[in-house]
Amino acid sequence: MKEDQTLPAVYDAGGVQLLTGKQLKKIKELAEEIICTGEKMQKLMTSTAEKYFAIGAILLEAEKKSTETMTAAKYADLTGLPERMISTAKKIYSRFYSKPEELKRLTLKNAVKLVGKDDAESSGDDGRQPTPIRIAAPTVQEGWPDCAEEFSLPTKSGANLDSYRLHADRKSGNIYLLHKGFGTAFPVASLTVEQPKSPLMESAYSNLMDSVQKDLEGYYAAVEQESYV
Repeated sequence: MKEDQTLPAVYDAGGVQLLTGKQLKKIKELAEEIICTGEKMQKLMTSTAEKYFAIGAILLEAEKKSTETMTAAKYADLTGLPERMISTAKKIYSRFYSKPEELKRLTLKNAVKLVGKDDAESSGDDGRQPTPIRIAAPTVQEGWPDCAEEFSLPTKSGANLDSYRLHADRKSGNIYLLHKGFGTAFPVASLTVEQPKSPLMESAYSNLMDSVQKDLEGYYAAVEQESYV
């Protein structure tokens, strides 16, 4: 059995303790569950929103003790978690803190849609076309494929996918799920192995990414098939 290692506490610039080592360990464990693959995938489909809520609850409680304004970027530097994951977790907690039971029947995608609708209404939008927020996905930038272009290409595994596409970002080690009509990318897997430093390891790393992407395409093909039954 792996020895339980206590993580160091997290302090802000003013020396105020924001998170205990136990709290930091907890949110890191929750974050790891969010991005894992394999046997936990089915569980993640129904519990990811609640995990984001739990992370948001811990971080917003810590924020009350801080002597400075704790942005998602500052929390990312202090905890090592993705900035967008932190931002989304705080928004989901703020939206559902008075009625967390609603999350038990919401997928992460549906929870994010509700948060996006609230944001649109508060900004004066008529709400008919709320802008979905991006979750732990990179800002659109040079080299990031357009969603329409992604859906025009065949799947790597040959799986017949209509509503979904998987995109592997080899630089970050993340694999993103694209949902037709949303224009957003959601992380569903992350390789934490060391980045390749030789041609041999680069080839092995590429094969590993391809293998995970193909397996995920097979999984989401089953998700689509299930929805048609």
